[in-house]
Amino acid sequence: MIERLNKQAEFLLEIDKLKNIQRRTYLSDGKRVENDAEHSWHLAIMSMLLSEYAEEDIDVLRVMSMVLIHDLIEIDAGDTYAYDTAGNADKEERELKAADRIFNILPKDQAEHIRALWDEFEANETPEAHFANMLDRFQPTMLNAASGGISWREHNIGESQIVKRNELSMLGSKRLWDYCLHKYVKPNIYKYNVRYDYEEIEYERFTLAYERINSISYDNMNIPEKYKAYFCELADVFKAYYKCITWLQENSYIYAAPVYKWYKEISLEEWKEINHSVNRFRYDSAYYETSYANPTKAVGEFGENIGSMLCALAAKTFDIGSLCFEARYFELTILAELFLEIYNIFECSEEDELSGSIKSAIYYHTYDYMDETTEYRIRDSITCHKPFFTQIIDNIDINDERSLYLTGENIGFNETNSFKYINSLSEEEIDKIAHTYTDGYIKGFELAGIDLAEKETVQIRYPVGFERIVKKAMQIFAENGLKSVILRRRQGVPQSGCIDCNPQFAYDHRFDKAIYYNKAIMDRQLSSLKNAYEKYKNEAEVYAGPAVIEYFGEKDFEPATKKEALKLDKAQRDLSSEYDILSANLVNEYIDHEKYSFTIIAFPLPEIGDDYEKIFTDTIQINTLDTTMYHNVQQAIIDVLDDCEYVHIKGSDGNKTDLKISLCELFDKEKQTRFHNCLADVNIPVGEVYTSPKLTGTEGILNVSEVYINGLVYKNLMIRFEDGMTKEYSCSNYDNEEDNHAYVQDNLIKHESLPMGEFAIGTNTAAFAMGIKYNISDKLPILIAEKTGPHIAIGDTCFMMSEDIPTYNPDGKEMIARENEVSKARYENPKEAYFGCHTDITIPYNEIRCLSAVYEDGREVQIIKDGLFVLEGTTELNTHLKNI
Repeated sequence: MIERLNKQAEFLLEIDKLKNIQRRTYLSDGKRVENDAEHSWHLAIMSMLLSEYAEEDIDVLRVMSMVLIHDLIEIDAGDTYAYDTAGNADKEERELKAADRIFNILPKDQAEHIRALWDEFEANETPEAHFANMLDRFQPTMLNAASGGISWREHNIGESQIVKRNELSMLGSKRLWDYCLHKYVKPNIYKYNVRYDYEEIEYERFTLAYERINSISYDNMNIPEKYKAYFCELADVFKAYYKCITWLQENSYIYAAPVYKWYKEISLEEWKEINHSVNRFRYDSAYYETSYANPTKAVGEFGENIGSMLCALAAKTFDIGSLCFEARYFELTILAELFLEIYNIFECSEEDELSGSIKSAIYYHTYDYMDETTEYRIRDSITCHKPFFTQIIDNIDINDERSLYLTGENIGFNETNSFKYINSLSEEEIDKIAHTYTDGYIKGFELAGIDLAEKETVQIRYPVGFERIVKKAMQIFAENGLKSVILRRRQGVPQSGCIDCNPQFAYDHRFDKAIYYNKAIMDRQLSSLKNAYEKYKNEAEVYAGPAVIEYFGEKDFEPATKKEALKLDKAQRDLSSEYDILSANLVNEYIDHEKYSFTIIAFPLPEIGDDYEKIFTDTIQINTLDTTMYHNVQQAIIDVLDDCEYVHIKGSDGNKTDLKISLCELFDKEKQTRFHNCLADVNIPVGEVYTSPKLTGTEGILNVSEVYINGLVYKNLMIRFEDGMTKEYSCSNYDNEEDNHAYVQDNLIKHESLPMGEFAIGTNTAAFAMGIKYNISDKLPILIAEKTGPHIAIGDTCFMMSEDIPTYNPDGKEMIARENEVSKARYENPKEAYFGCHTDITIPYNEIRCLSAVYEDGREVQIIKDGLFVLEGTTELNTHLKNI
């Protein structure tokens, strides 16, 4: 008995040494650092008081015991600072050795019991260990904040270090970690006690820039009078952004949680007001037309050179309001600094020096930050580094309209009413939509023979308002081993986000890079892109590709062509096209097209009209059509097309189409085919057969009465082909033929000439009938419209950079028409082989007199006549056409 008590007493005296082990964390008054004994006592009290916040049911006494003994080993091993990389390298070895000595002072049964507790804490696998480890991280963070961040400042600690150390804290308590992050960590970033180190910028730099802008007013400007209104306008935009960011910070501190935890504390009206305050500059068309982001106003007041550059700066500033909600300090800071630099130019320069100095500032701003901006773009595209959108979707109440406002995207009629309608659908309907979307994606991998198990991430793109569908899709992807990445819309590039209710803005500024674009910038773009993919090459290897939800039905947009808007000169257009090709080749080095897939599906917007709900229902039906019938019908078409020499298409009722389309040669008809039998997999909905035409001998006129392409309408579009290349083109949008030619050139062709990259016959007569039924044929997206008649694509083939990957039809035949005479140059000169575009133009069934397969002997077999399918085995498709 005395021997047992002696060992216990010896142990108790030994652990008294814990009072001499100094930690790096200061007491709350900041007068000295705490010791290990004080730390352990504090954790024991916390375990008793905070146990209600544990993620799982816990044995509080066991947690208390665990935290009281967890640091005893530091009597020998010493305190290892959490952020000491070198010290942590041999920490485990030192602590295991200490545990062996110190715990074995006790009698065997107690030594084993306490050692088991310590081992359990270190392993961090039980609910009690999870909570104890959470407290071990919560307590020093609380004291660091209370002491004014002394220890954080002394060791130059960044936010990412704190977050990384606390990655496992949420296992113990998500609520305590949220409280810790937003009550203790975030406010100390704003006080400069913790570095903001997620991006290459300090929070202090952000604050200094915005405080400088906040001091700008009309009365204290020392610049020429005529420019004062411009700088006041832009300063007001930055002030609105800063006010929004401050509001978000204050609420996250008050509620000690991220926005998706406290958004219900804010009224819907206040959310609308905040949203409008940062988005009105970009999306309020009335405001835009009177602002300096409008080229007509800026150039009109300041002249062509200075006006166009100041206009581009205003547009860039207007377009980043939503980033306030994501606290994207890098983008927000560097743009504010560019604004201040240009403001300083006006303060210090003579009038004749302004143009060159402004151009130089914009040029070097673009050049100098190219590495960072490109890296963040690639990071956000293929990695889960900043899961802003996914965190929101995972945590919001999908039925609460206020949840729409959390991303900061502009919320208008389409977003609100899409949200309300989709939330009215049954769970079964949502499940059907989500499965159609995700199953098409997964099926794409199966058809291509790609092992999806080797992939880890899928990029989701969707319009705001579709969150309920996306949330279900994310769950299905997760069940298939894929984490979702959601990329925000950036500066006019549509990814996930709001519907552009002011498309004139994007149209006016589509060529703003004309200010600075040259060979050096292009080379810098390519080197930055390579550096970014090299950094994230492991993530690129497991990136599966995009799953896209598109939309259709927005209001008709006929852009005003403003002579004051910037345009690329020929050298810049050539460089831009060259970059498209070279960058695509570079990306292909890291994201292998042989191991990559995608899917696209589309749904209507409420703006489409009073029949929105009916159109949405019919679209679901079109997206889920039975593929068996289409497979058989399309195979009947392919069988005829594999035997003929060329295809002839003739328009009717004023349509001047008269096209001869040459087809590639087949060498083994038993094993080869010219056309792909395309069902509803990656490209939803079902319904087309397509090929890469032989360019030589392909000639004639393509004419469409009206077609929407990339949001722009083309009336009476006419393109003439010669040996498969575009030779002449026009439309009737404008009274002036010169303007019509320029409109097609600037927005559709964009090159000296383009090849016919695809010829296809769409078979989805149900979609065509829906377009006629609701008078929305002109509003159907390319994704659906291309299935509603024969279509031609100008630009690259469907197999760009994948020509050497065998493609097979369901019948086992290899589809060999994967290249044309232009793309064959890819081995010797890839810059000449590709154009970086592929634009589909569909001829509606009702504008076709005949589409025939023409044989070598002159014999013709008609596939379509007077808008109906007449080929044997295809007439079932006319059911929908005859009901129109």
